[in-house]
Amino acid sequence: MALTIPLRQPVNTRAWIAGEFIWTGFDYIGEPTPYTWPSKNSYFGAIDTAYLPKDVYYFYQSKWNAAGPTMVHIVPMNWTNWTAGQSVKVMVYTNADSVELFLNSKSQGSKTMSATTGHLQWSVPFATGTLQAKATKGGTVVATDTVQSAGTAASLAMKADRSSIAADGRDLAFVEVDVVDAQGIIVPQANNKVDFTISGPGALVGLDAGDSTNHDSYKGTSHAAFSGKLMAIVQSTTTAGTITLKATSGSLTGGSAVITTGTP
Repeated sequence: MALTIPLRQPVNTRAWIAGEFIWTGFDYIGEPTPYTWPSKNSYFGAIDTAYLPKDVYYFYQSKWNAAGPTMVHIVPMNWTNWTAGQSVKVMVYTNADSVELFLNSKSQGSKTMSATTGHLQWSVPFATGTLQAKATKGGTVVATDTVQSAGTAASLAMKADRSSIAADGRDLAFVEVDVVDAQGIIVPQANNKVDFTISGPGALVGLDAGDSTNHDSYKGTSHAAFSGKLMAIVQSTTTAGTITLKATSGSLTGGSAVITTGTP
């Protein structure tokens, strides 16, 4: 007999069901099922091996964080590599009541969430510019998400998850490196090789971009970006001071991140 009830309806509508299990939260090295070489790690996770969230992460956030801050997320995050007029399936994850989608400030219509709705979906003829989702609760816009068409890669933008770590020889800072155009928009298909240097009382202990088919060393001083992003991991020493991580990539304008270390 065919299953007529949406798979997640019992989870969403029955108070005695606590939640659901996924395999796994993070991608991990090995088990690239159903793929083969050169794939080197799993594809199951909601977060990739570089600790960068995948689109499905926002689906779980919309369902598991229903009572938390209102969120909205557009898929695809790439609003660049399409042909003018091409119909693009746009999905939106949210824990709000409804979402109105706009392309270059023109409404594409509003859609309403329900207990059994996994995501909202539109078919949008592609045009270069800005796609924006406005999420509403009680008639008030409470969250927005925006994706924009990117131009040519121009520079590297860097941001650390925190500006200060403990000088205990173990503490870590995660520095996201984005390949961006002249307006600061992430270039979604950029795979530039990025070279790193570090100075001060710290060490570069890891590089990754979440690409399951990339075999650059996790422990090297250079790594290719993936989907315009790359993660660098910096570790403190037992000496307090200022760590500076610099990134360069060919003709692109380089970037840097400064992290201070102090008494644990």
